[in-house]
Amino acid sequence: TYALVTGAPSWLTISSTSGAVSGTPPTGTTTFTYSVTAANGIAPNATAGPFTVSVSAAPAAPAFTTDTPPLTATVGTSYSYGFKATGNPTPAYALVTGAPSWLTINTTTGAVSGTPPTGTTTFTYSVTATNGVSPPATAGPFTVSVSAALSAPVFTIDSPPLTATAGTAYS
Repeated sequence: TYALVTGAPSWLTISSTSGAVSGTPPTGTTTFTYSVTAANGIAPNATAGPFTVSVSAAPAAPAFTTDTPPLTATVGTSYSYGFKATGNPTPAYALVTGAPSWLTINTTTGAVSGTPPTGTTTFTYSVTATNGVSPPATAGPFTVSVSAALSAPVFTIDSPPLTATAGTAYS
């Protein structure tokens, strides 16, 4: 007859006839330890263990936790934002088809960056997070308004009259 020794988790069971151990570790469990005894009426009973089992987190589909990028940018100035998603295994990031060619994403960190070129007034993009567990997560679409680059002042007329008359307004 098989039995779990005192101290085994309450969710762990054993077949008294086959010795098969089974159970479902609850979410958040990282390790558990147990020992087994076998008895047949002849002393002493046999004991095996303790066995310490490492528990991996259950697979989980990605979910964005940081997904509110800036919706304004300036021509010639770097635009950037760091998307974050949870999931197990750790998600990889990608831009969805249709993002501008100058916009890139770090597939590991989720950092989006790029510099809007001259002539850009808006751009739209979306980001996906995937890890092989369905469904993938999508953030967006985001439409970003792009303002013209600030530029230094330039004179359009730079040759004032070089003579004046006393008692007469100069202009």
